[in-house]
Amino acid sequence: MKDKNTYFSNANRLFWVLISIVVVLSIMKLNFGIFDTEDLATDIVRIDSLSKIDWDEVVIDVDSSSIDVDSTVKEIEYLEKVWKWKDFNGTNYVLNFKIKKNDYLFSRQQRINSENYSGDLYSEMYINDNRILDDMINSYKSIIQSKGLSPYESMEMIVTSIQSIPYTYVLTSEPKCGEVDGDQQIPNKNCAVSSDPCGCCENVIPFAVYTPVEFAVQRTADCDTRSLFAYTILKRLGFDVAVMVSRNEVHSVLGVSVPNIPGDGRRGNVGIAKKYFLWELTAYGPVLGQYIDGSDWEIALN
Repeated sequence: MKDKNTYFSNANRLFWVLISIVVVLSIMKLNFGIFDTEDLATDIVRIDSLSKIDWDEVVIDVDSSSIDVDSTVKEIEYLEKVWKWKDFNGTNYVLNFKIKKNDYLFSRQQRINSENYSGDLYSEMYINDNRILDDMINSYKSIIQSKGLSPYESMEMIVTSIQSIPYTYVLTSEPKCGEVDGDQQIPNKNCAVSSDPCGCCENVIPFAVYTPVEFAVQRTADCDTRSLFAYTILKRLGFDVAVMVSRNEVHSVLGVSVPNIPGDGRRGNVGIAKKYFLWELTAYGPVLGQYIDGSDWEIALN
């Protein structure tokens, strides 16, 4: 009896020892991956994300080479222009340049919205436009470098490119093209760019002056637009220039500060230390200081 009790007692102990071993091994087996990981939080997020994937969803392999890039990226539109002319020595020049269409439209809209006038208007237009004309200015630079032009020859080359463009009246709403203004008959022509030296553009608001960018694209202008355009190009090239106006003559020309010029060239702003010789831009032919009327020339922009 005693041996029987001892047997069952030992068997009972062995049973519970085996149960304990099984339980311990089961716990270690079930939790092996968690206890071994270095980043529990990351694993939990990863496992949670994987659990939300719809594994029955059909996955399509997309060939990226078939994607139309142009459908998502809008191409920049440029206005490409070519100017051709001769200088006073008969040398032929060709100027190729381009301007972003959006920049041209921006320049035009800024002019329409402007509330400035006189010199303030010129300054505003110069600030808005001079960088838009970078490609054109670089084309002028290329000509100067390739031809080895001196500073005065460079100015003359640029001025003749402007003088060669036919004169066009630029008006607001009054008077209109075809009407008589005082003793002057205004041409009855539309504003289309042509070889007609007596064109007319109306409804150019608010001050009957085009911006330098508009002139570069349209090649249409009268005195103040031409003077401002010449100022914009030459100023960027480092020349000491100004837009000069005469109240009596109701006219605008380019002013150039140089020590002296041949002959008896006309100068503006008499009585001020710095002298600007005047350059007529509305017709082909005048050199610096020639064919300038009036004695009340003042600086509108320098």
